[in-house]
Amino acid sequence: MIPVDEAIQMWLSVLSVLDTEDVPLRESYGRVAAAPVVFPQDTPAFSNSSMDGFAIRHEDLSLGSLKVAGEVAAGQVCNVELQPGEAIRIMTGAPIPSGADTVVRVEDVNETRDQIIIVKPPKPGESIRPAGDDAKQGAIIVKEGSVIGAGELASLASAGILRLRAYRRPRVALLTTGDEVVPPEETPAPGQIRDSSLILLSRLYQRRGAVLSHASHVGDGLNQTRSWLESVFNPSQAQPADLAVTTGGVSMGRYDLVRAALQEAGFSEIFWRVRQKPGKPILTAYREGRQNAYACGLPGNPISALVGSLLYVIPALDRLEGRKTPSLPWLRAKLMESPVEAGTRTAYITARLTSSRGGVEVCPIPRQGSHRLSTLIGVNALIRVESQTRIEVGEEVPVLLWGDLQAGG
Repeated sequence: MIPVDEAIQMWLSVLSVLDTEDVPLRESYGRVAAAPVVFPQDTPAFSNSSMDGFAIRHEDLSLGSLKVAGEVAAGQVCNVELQPGEAIRIMTGAPIPSGADTVVRVEDVNETRDQIIIVKPPKPGESIRPAGDDAKQGAIIVKEGSVIGAGELASLASAGILRLRAYRRPRVALLTTGDEVVPPEETPAPGQIRDSSLILLSRLYQRRGAVLSHASHVGDGLNQTRSWLESVFNPSQAQPADLAVTTGGVSMGRYDLVRAALQEAGFSEIFWRVRQKPGKPILTAYREGRQNAYACGLPGNPISALVGSLLYVIPALDRLEGRKTPSLPWLRAKLMESPVEAGTRTAYITARLTSSRGGVEVCPIPRQGSHRLSTLIGVNALIRVESQTRIEVGEEVPVLLWGDLQAGG
């Protein structure tokens, strides 16, 4: 067995970033930029008023009253040049008339039909947003490797950028294995269980932004598993997979055949068995070719499969899609309710993370077990406990926050 951190590093070092594609702005939310994008011009492109009021020359404040010589609204252009002793009524967002250098707010004047008396003098340049106040030409909107969020979308739209280069979304093929596993809609016979991992992991990967190219189940058969692997990576497929994820069949039993199937399908093993709990028999493999193929074999117990996904699959998706920052953040939180400990392997414990006036707190879920799906209800985090370590209530623990991949649409 190898340590967790070593296994993760070995796995990620093999992965290569996927190719890029041209993406319309309206479809770019959540995508990873493959090249930097900059503002093509100053934003805003013209000086404008930040308030409803009157555009004036600051030096005219000494005159006492000013003649209202016109009006300019947002979206209009004022073709009148402001003359000494004059003011032009202006609306928020309207361009500053030529000759004006200050805007006095409408609430700071007494107004007659065609004159204003300023009762609260503004400072020079007050209430004017100069051209480039938001961003200068050439300023970066999106860095290569960063994720397009709502804020980036708004800035791209304001800059008139309608298309951008993004890394292709990773295509994931998911396979659950085992003769004892039946679909959720079937009534299990004695000795059988319903398949919970397929829907759990499918949703997890899709929430992360992966394209689920295949989702299947096969029994405990070497030929079935090998044929599935060869099929999902076949370049003649409309969407050949980049990464295959399997559950079950990776331990040392007579019917644990995923490892052998990967070998027969031409994959080279990166590692097998990691010093962690749950999820010890995790394996990863790759096959070089015109399009590289990657595989991650997870244990069959659903909690083990989830932990393996959070530690190995989600970071792999980040790497394949060129993402510079991880999807799932590690943070520190105060341990509440009960102590946690680990034996000879690094332990990962499902937990519920909350925030309060006392800071960020995390509560481990009782009755931990790799087969206990009930320990996933209402959880949003994993506590990491190093081997041969006990952490008491009130102490800080490292926590992986993953709830954003669990909930939402």
